[in-house]
Amino acid sequence: MNKHQTFDKEEQQIFKAFSQIEVNTDNLERSIANVNHERAKRPMKLSFAMIALAVFLLVSGTVYAATGGLEQILERFNPDFGEFAVPPLEPAYMESLGIRFEVYGAQVFDNLALIYYSLQDVSGENRLHERIGLDYVIVTDDEGLIQGGSSTRRLHFDRRNNTLYFEARIVVENTLPSQFRVGGRHIRYYPEEGGVVLPYFTGNWVVDVNVDDTINQVIIWEDAVTENVHIDRMVLSPLGLHVRGSYIDGSWDIDDHTTWFDRPEIIIECSHGLNNSFNTWGGGIGPDGFDKFFYLESSIDVAEITAVIVDGVRIPIP
Repeated sequence: MNKHQTFDKEEQQIFKAFSQIEVNTDNLERSIANVNHERAKRPMKLSFAMIALAVFLLVSGTVYAATGGLEQILERFNPDFGEFAVPPLEPAYMESLGIRFEVYGAQVFDNLALIYYSLQDVSGENRLHERIGLDYVIVTDDEGLIQGGSSTRRLHFDRRNNTLYFEARIVVENTLPSQFRVGGRHIRYYPEEGGVVLPYFTGNWVVDVNVDDTINQVIIWEDAVTENVHIDRMVLSPLGLHVRGSYIDGSWDIDDHTTWFDRPEIIIECSHGLNNSFNTWGGGIGPDGFDKFFYLESSIDVAEITAVIVDGVRIPIP
């Protein structure tokens, strides 16, 4: 084999490797623009591989993973539930009013969506800061607009690039498909000491997300009855527990606080003991029953769950 044949083989291997890379060209252009121009003026020797890579990145419009994506988010921030997320099958981003909304990873657990995303001010005006958040809306089709409860953790605020990174768990009433739309119409300002949440931007930050195969690590109870509670549906996933039901033999008087029901006491029973590590909950309770999601502090192994205890009554796994 002569040297020319060897060079052709190496060239083929390089281009084969490049063909498996995806890069978001929008991010690439912004990264190039931020390079120090003084350094750019210095002469630089380019290898064949570097030249080939540069050509490939310029001609490819589907380049995504090389600029970071989900893997970089997980490596940088080590989020609580990152092990369950997968990148969208196609890049998922939208720009409105100079604000870019991008989904890096997602996952679906029955009626719960896990989303890793960012908000970036691409206008150059640096209008974002730590107290900014997105109102969530999930759209399952052209007509169905579903608003659900959510728990959001800010992973990082990159001041240099004016970018916020988030981990969100969004709960809706019905089972979510593997392909859905997620985002919001409003970006809001959240005061540090509580108070009124104020509108900040109103635009369109909704993208299509397809996570292909959804996680099947869920346990579902339906039509379960305890001494005090009738449970219509209860769904446990590694990220939390959703309970929907009503109290038995109870009367609700909106004007009499003594008749108001509290949220049911929930404890998870594992093979190695009890687990009551819920750090927050969201939802409502009223005369027609309760509909609540209990958020876990960290992920749990569903295979270790033996039962859920509701108001002292043990309900074994179905």
